[in-house]
Amino acid sequence: MPIEHRRFQRKPDIPREPGYEIVEIKDLGHNTALLNYLETRGVRAVAEGRTKEVYYDVKHENNIRMNYFAIGWQNETGSWEIRNANFKACLGKKAISFIPNSPLRIAVFEGYFNYLSWLTDNPFATESILVLNSISLIAAGLEKARTYNDVDLFFDNDPPGERAAATFKQAFPQAIDCSGIYKGYNDYNDKIVAERRGYHYTR
Repeated sequence: MPIEHRRFQRKPDIPREPGYEIVEIKDLGHNTALLNYLETRGVRAVAEGRTKEVYYDVKHENNIRMNYFAIGWQNETGSWEIRNANFKACLGKKAISFIPNSPLRIAVFEGYFNYLSWLTDNPFATESILVLNSISLIAAGLEKARTYNDVDLFFDNDPPGERAAATFKQAFPQAIDCSGIYKGYNDYNDKIVAERRGYHYTR
């Protein structure tokens, strides 16, 4: 059965040293499982042109190589941040992702799917985009955001997200915490998914 039609596999144990090999990068549209995954996350339409299908293999014990696939986007090092229904990882060096646009305003997200979810609600937005890809990369995010007059924060509604927002606001007093937009949800994507299922949070 072709790789693009297999069901999602268990999470691969990706070595820190290159024991993996990227086999092919494709535009969206070749892999039904990945398209269905984007659909369940409510971001299929906006993911077009902003994500790729990443096919790779990983060397396991006895030099056995297993094939895998995932949705991917690149970070600032050119490495691939990947995820599917079962896992998320990075093929290469972990780093932030940055999409330049307005030189004055930047929107900051913890994860890429939260950025895509925000874009679903704001299809004509002109802000530059900063995705940390990991809360541990907050220092790199602060450095990237320092030249912007306006900083909009879209961190998760959990303790790490709240601490990240506080760190940004301490560095940039003009920063606006926008997490109230998805109040009642852990993050922006949870809001989008819930609304697609007909649920709306009310207090």
